[in-house]
Amino acid sequence: ILGSDLHILRTSDYSVVFSDTDRVDHGRFSADSKAFYCAATSGYAYKVDLSDDSFPVTRWPSIYGGVQWIIPSIDESKWFLYLGYGPSTFAVYDVMEDSLLFSQALCPGKGQLAMRPDGRYLFYTNPGDMLTPPGPSSFTIFDIDANEILREVSTLGFIDSLTPGFFPVGSMAVTPDGRWLVALDPPNGAHQLLLFDIQNMQLVDYLSEEAYFGNLSVQNGK
Repeated sequence: ILGSDLHILRTSDYSVVFSDTDRVDHGRFSADSKAFYCAATSGYAYKVDLSDDSFPVTRWPSIYGGVQWIIPSIDESKWFLYLGYGPSTFAVYDVMEDSLLFSQALCPGKGQLAMRPDGRYLFYTNPGDMLTPPGPSSFTIFDIDANEILREVSTLGFIDSLTPGFFPVGSMAVTPDGRWLVALDPPNGAHQLLLFDIQNMQLVDYLSEEAYFGNLSVQNGK
């Protein structure tokens, strides 16, 4: 549970396993669930080691820009970061070397990250928000093994008879089997969904609802 404080609960009885007073957001467990990562609203990366009964905490003050999102690689040797509160940057950080392996400036930014559960691909968006001009009508797929952009997927005019011609992508979620990416338009829209087939690398479906969505999430298990 994230917000003005951090609380991690045991799901068997919902007792509090760990708590802290750091104000954090956008949390994620490591692949083996032995660590929890999140972004502190003051701009640093936050990690708590759940495998140690003393629950040691690491706070990493980024010299590259304020941390908005963090996703660790499967082996936790790399961190995938969304940086910056003004102009934004997508970055791949090598933990042992304390250096960036890749970075790309994003304008207007304000996007999110999502990773396929097997750690093969990382997805990021560049939608802007209500205070900025809209970003491009697309999202980006990053090849983690090759450490390079695989492709930028255009959402412009998908299913012309139904979909608005311009569709910047905001929130995303990848299904546990790694097959599907569900994408939501930005907060100033947030009532339209796209479905992307990761296996075949193509947009396949679209849904528009009267209700407005705040974010997307999926279950962890298959």
